Amino acid sequence: MSLTLPWQRPSRPLAHGVPPDHVRAVTAGDPVDAPGREPTICETRDTDWLRLQTLVRMPAGLDTRALLDLNAAQPGRAGFAPGAGNAVRILCDLPLLPHQTGEDPRIAPAMESIVRAMRALNGGPIGDRHARASLIAGKGVQSVDDRLPTADCRTPIANLCAESGWPCVERAADRWAVELEGTTRFCQAVVTADGPGVRLAVALADWTGIDAICDQALVELLIAAAGVFRVARPGISIEGLRRTALLVAWLPTEDVATELATALSALSVAAASMIGEIEALRDPRIAGEYLAMNARPPIAA
Repeated sequence: MSLTLPWQRPSRPLAHGVPPDHVRAVTAGDPVDAPGREPTICETRDTDWLRLQTLVRMPAGLDTRALLDLNAAQPGRAGFAPGAGNAVRILCDLPLLPHQTGEDPRIAPAMESIVRAMRALNGGPIGDRHARASLIAGKGVQSVDDRLPTADCRTPIANLCAESGWPCVERAADRWAVELEGTTRFCQAVVTADGPGVRLAVALADWTGIDAICDQALVELLIAAAGVFRVARPGISIEGLRRTALLVAWLPTEDVATELATALSALSVAAASMIGEIEALRDPRIAGEYLAMNARPPIAA
């Protein structure tokens, strides 16, 4: 199996077409540090997607692995990816709707999601290791301002999946399992009600007692995938000694009807691209070769 990952990094933002009033609403009074400039939201648009993203500095005491914790635990559309040097990209992907006219009503909430993510990274509810662990353990967030408002999810997920051709099984109240397409083994997205939206999570692999070099390689693979795939953000969930590699997507309740099928397709593409590499990296020899190819020295035993 080739260790060359078949992913293409997204192009650098060329357009800055987000309405200026939205940009001011995001940056005014927000004390988030950015490399050499105030944080601004820029836009990258292609045939099918709109990507909103900003660049901030990695806070002292954190490393790129922290981004995987954040991606797994942070509610909202925004996700985290490494930037050049000590920078962090906070990004949000919106599928372009075929008949959208005028200003897209999803942009303002997407901006708010990016702001919440900025605060989380910079000392907010999961801005340090202890607070991140508290959030992952379900102990809540530190600031009321950073909470997503709670709301019941009344979206008929099973009906939407059936209409769009996705096999779906209801596991419990407000919890569904949807079989993904194109993967080399059986793979599901678990869809759960999450405040004013739904969270889609795909478990790619889990491990407890593998070699340190394999653990490092798996983490580096997930970090390399951050920001590459639309909507799907790689993360790690930790429960005791068990670590689970995830792909996560999040949709507001009001957008589930129009975006659920697109999100499931995006998760299928990402999962199909990563599962083979993840299985291969459980082999210490292959894991060492992967780290060497990516100029990552293995952790000393």
